[in-house]
Amino acid sequence: MGGQTATYLDQWETFNMKEFIQQRFTLQWKDNQSINKLERKLKIMKCRGTDEEAREYKLMLEEELKENIVIPIKKEQIKWYNLTFMIKKANGKWRKILDAKALNKQKADFHFKMHDSIEVKQTIRLGNWITSLGLSSAFHHLIVQTESQPYLAFEFQNNHYTYKAMPFGTKHSPIYFATAMEPIMQQIRIKTQIRIISYVNDILLLHQNKEYLKNMTWRVIDTLKYFGFIINTEKSVTEPNLIVIFLGWEWNLANATVKTKPKKQLLLSHDLNNMRRWIKTGTEITVKQTAKLKGKLNYLRLQFQEASLFLNIMDHQKAQAARLRGWKTTMTINKTAIPDINWQITKLRANTPAQLIQIPPQMTMTTDEATSGCGSSLERELEMIAIAHGTWNKRQVKLTSINREIKAITQGPRSFAKTLKNSRVQSLAIRNDNSTAVFDIRKWIISISLIKEIKQIHQTIEKLGIQIQITHLPGVKNEIADALSRLPRAGDYKLKEKIFRQTCLQMNLNPTIDSFSQHFNNLLPRLMSTIRGQGEIAIDALNQTKKMELPWIHPPISLLPAVLKKIREEQMEAMIIAPLWPGQIWYTELVNENAQSLMLGWSNEILEPGTSLIKKNLKLHPGKICCFLMD
Repeated sequence: MGGQTATYLDQWETFNMKEFIQQRFTLQWKDNQSINKLERKLKIMKCRGTDEEAREYKLMLEEELKENIVIPIKKEQIKWYNLTFMIKKANGKWRKILDAKALNKQKADFHFKMHDSIEVKQTIRLGNWITSLGLSSAFHHLIVQTESQPYLAFEFQNNHYTYKAMPFGTKHSPIYFATAMEPIMQQIRIKTQIRIISYVNDILLLHQNKEYLKNMTWRVIDTLKYFGFIINTEKSVTEPNLIVIFLGWEWNLANATVKTKPKKQLLLSHDLNNMRRWIKTGTEITVKQTAKLKGKLNYLRLQFQEASLFLNIMDHQKAQAARLRGWKTTMTINKTAIPDINWQITKLRANTPAQLIQIPPQMTMTTDEATSGCGSSLERELEMIAIAHGTWNKRQVKLTSINREIKAITQGPRSFAKTLKNSRVQSLAIRNDNSTAVFDIRKWIISISLIKEIKQIHQTIEKLGIQIQITHLPGVKNEIADALSRLPRAGDYKLKEKIFRQTCLQMNLNPTIDSFSQHFNNLLPRLMSTIRGQGEIAIDALNQTKKMELPWIHPPISLLPAVLKKIREEQMEAMIIAPLWPGQIWYTELVNENAQSLMLGWSNEILEPGTSLIKKNLKLHPGKICCFLMD
């Protein structure tokens, strides 16, 4: 198995990846001193463990030697020793771990965007069928460059070995593997109608037709085998289903929900119960232990978006201890964190699935505050439903404006609770003119001084059982923290007006509003601006309802999945301008599911660069541009 893809070079040549595979996995160093730093600290890292672990280690090592994953190496050739050990998995099987933390510190940092659960959330749809594939020992399919092998050495029972195949554990391994996989994924997206997401050695395939997906799944398997990969039949689900485990989550497309898988639920509950016991008994724990638990619990934010709100107190105490005494010290967590721990335990125990589809707002609440009091209004389709106002007491008058703003937002849903309940509102849009308050509530991340007020908002909406979509109110003097950029890079551009008119004429369509534009590059009189400017009717287009409109949408490329999700959920018509880039996640949906499309031409022929783009000497994004009518 070790470096198996190297024996399939002719196949990789079809994607112009032959040179990449031949160059092999190479350790990229942080700077010129990295190698010297390692050599100064070179010492044998003895493999230690129980007798049972030693037996299992020996069996696995023999298998790795047989499959050419590891090879013997002379002691004098070794330039760095890595610690290795065995752990027992939940299913009773064993896994060999390479601890490369010290090695990773000397390796260069690369920015690389991996597919994640957010992209899964934006891609899946109600009623779609799913299959999933797992690859066996995926990283081991790629080979390590000879010059890098001495830095991947380890010791076992006085013998010395190194990795010939790319190991798990080094921070560049996932990047290298994803780079190798992406051309294959792109070709599958181009040649089939399935949507496909890959995360390291896990692959998710989606389509609305069960039989088509089943057939295409086997075609994908054949394709992966053609390039030298081995399918893990135990991890793979080749029969289309509506429920699948992927990235540690249980995705249910029968009702478009997601929840924590049972095994993860038990492990997190165990960690939380331990933490609660330590807090109650005043047990000292390390700062790193606290940080590790917080990292694990951040995982829950996909299911419980407000989870970070209930980590704030513990995180604040951890940060204080680290700042005053360092990361290697111990700390005792204050009992004020226990209610937050209890909330996490309760949520995990219930494991209530989170809705993946955002319900379009049925009513809009606007709030404001002043030094004397606060006011709020409730509207439905521009019709005023109710108003509420109040005055601050002596203590509240002395609060900061952000505190009062958050209190005003809290008071609104309470004042309108009866109306919201009687009208059976499931989703409420909240508009406020304080960008800081909007950001804090949207992300559920807040300073310790405001934690009480933010929790009150959460408790109110949870009690009402509604979703909220909070947006910044346009046309105010506050700095808009969450303004959307229309551009993929710094700079600006727009479709040439002549091309715009020809497009509308040829498609026989009359768009009514220009989304994701600014007052100096809009193509229609009515616009939704990305920043506060002149004449816009709203900002933050993704959080606006566009009923009875035909929007002209030319969004930042990175927002295309979110835009398509918005169109699906609101069941609206829209004209989308997008580059024709085969292989992208959004490509399949745009090309195969549009009601009408028109090729506009090459970007440098039909787009007009703006002053900022010209000043910074930036180029327009490459490729052909197409207009799609999505319905």
